[in-house]
Amino acid sequence: MKFAVFIMGALQTGLLTLVPILMDRTGISAVNWSWLMALGLFVYVLSSPSWGRVIDRIGAKKALFYSFLWLLLSQVLLMVSVQWLAVQLSFAALCVALVAARVGYGLTASGVFPAAQTWITQQHSENAAMASALARLNVVSLLGRLLGPILVSVWVLFDAPLLSIWSLLFLGLAFAFYLWFSDSSAGQLIDKSTDEFAAELAVDEAMPNTCHDLKHTQGDFSWQQALPVYLMAFSLTGFLGALQFLLGPYLQTLWSITAEQASAQLGAMLTTAALVSVVVALKIGPRLFSQGVTTLAVVLVLISLGSLLLVVSDQVVALHIAVACLSSAVALATPWYGMVLRQTWSQSQGRIAGQLASVHMAGYGVGTLLGGWALQALGINVMQLFVLFPLVMLLCMAWVLFRFVRRISLH
Repeated sequence: MKFAVFIMGALQTGLLTLVPILMDRTGISAVNWSWLMALGLFVYVLSSPSWGRVIDRIGAKKALFYSFLWLLLSQVLLMVSVQWLAVQLSFAALCVALVAARVGYGLTASGVFPAAQTWITQQHSENAAMASALARLNVVSLLGRLLGPILVSVWVLFDAPLLSIWSLLFLGLAFAFYLWFSDSSAGQLIDKSTDEFAAELAVDEAMPNTCHDLKHTQGDFSWQQALPVYLMAFSLTGFLGALQFLLGPYLQTLWSITAEQASAQLGAMLTTAALVSVVVALKIGPRLFSQGVTTLAVVLVLISLGSLLLVVSDQVVALHIAVACLSSAVALATPWYGMVLRQTWSQSQGRIAGQLASVHMAGYGVGTLLGGWALQALGINVMQLFVLFPLVMLLCMAWVLFRFVRRISLH
């Protein structure tokens, strides 16, 4: 179960790292690849609610098996399209195959994590044990995302970067068949449907109620009431999604290097960012949450520093630091505003989790589209886009604080 989440995380970041090579092998421009990548994310958002009903009907084990297997097959179609169909078929046929692969990814990837989470909930009756298990599942996902760029960088050394994805697919298919023939069963379970819920739930269990000054809204929860937080989440993931997509092609143009070299450099940067994010999420974040608004101040400083480095420097060390700062900001902000919503509407945990997942995925999708468009429109000056990042986040944070916090204690 955890291995499926691990492989899915590795496939996600591995594919992002390969964007320069995918562009080179297919002849498809950055802006068109941004549409393809975003398509899978938007389908993910639209199909997520349906997986809860599927899990309730057929059980977590079968839902995990079917969603994971078809996720792998959709990635197989994408890799076959890039490596063979791009040569054997017309450009139109290639595009149809790639669209089908990305739609298939969105339809199936949206079921893997909810099924894995549901499988966990059936095995733990105590909240503390369940929170701990969900948090470990989230860490496994982070470790998978860490592995993806590393694998790409390693296989680039052997002049076979696409084997990074094929090796993950082979391991995933082997696990899928093991899952099918295993004897463990899965019952009829509830639906919990976000990556972030694991980290947020762990924080809720581990931390005291630090949001004692929140305005608790009476009545039923609705997305309109949480709009300031959702706008903050959308902006945060939108800018990060843009950066993740455009960074590889940007490096290739900036340094006049090959697609393979650009993917290797991007892999190294994403690996550094993932390592730093894991440390920040596990070691620094829990200590900051008790400081109230100080968490947001640290997030804003990290975003400002990362954005400044992206704009003013093209040196490899500066870019590593910039990507690490922005990824750390997301690692700190995501559980914080999730906790704010959960403590404000404690009776709407599931709806908050589902809506936050959709907002995050929509942010990444729009950000990917924005990254492709900005790369085409601004070229080598594309990083100037990130001048807006701290300003947008400052406005979002101000609205969140105005809406949810009466008294702010600066420690």
